[in-house]
Amino acid sequence: MMKYAILSLGMFIGVISQSQAQIQTKIGAHIAYGSEIENIGAGVNAEFGLSNKLSVAPSFTFFFPKDYGYLEQKMWEANANVHYYFLNTGVVNLYGLGGLNYANVEVETVWWGSSFSESQAKFGFNVGAGTNFNFGGKIVPFAELKYVVSDFDQVVVAAGVRLAL
Repeated sequence: MMKYAILSLGMFIGVISQSQAQIQTKIGAHIAYGSEIENIGAGVNAEFGLSNKLSVAPSFTFFFPKDYGYLEQKMWEANANVHYYFLNTGVVNLYGLGGLNYANVEVETVWWGSSFSESQAKFGFNVGAGTNFNFGGKIVPFAELKYVVSDFDQVVVAAGVRLAL
């Protein structure tokens, strides 16, 4: 009986330590392409594991200014997403994502020596999917595709790396 109790305790500790290994905090950087601004951007991101299947993932992306001659367009977005992991093969971890988006677009022009600018900010929702590639190290490459539903609708494709802490 004692042998089964020790074996059960060992298995329980193994399962707990394995599940705790999946719940990680990761911080990183990414590059992205936005279909509305039609330009690339760079940003920072993080992922805070809540359970084996669920994490919170904030991110910020600044899209490089788009020059239209006398007109310049700038855009940035901040996101608060939730990742739900539905497939874990060890190396490839697929997740669905959903969350909130806050985007700011600014248009600036110089006309006859005077500078004019107008900016607008909107809230929206994100829906998409992504994958992490776990190759056994602390650096975790990822790729993500999302659609932003707002007045600034756009598809955003992003790729980058996160450092597991």
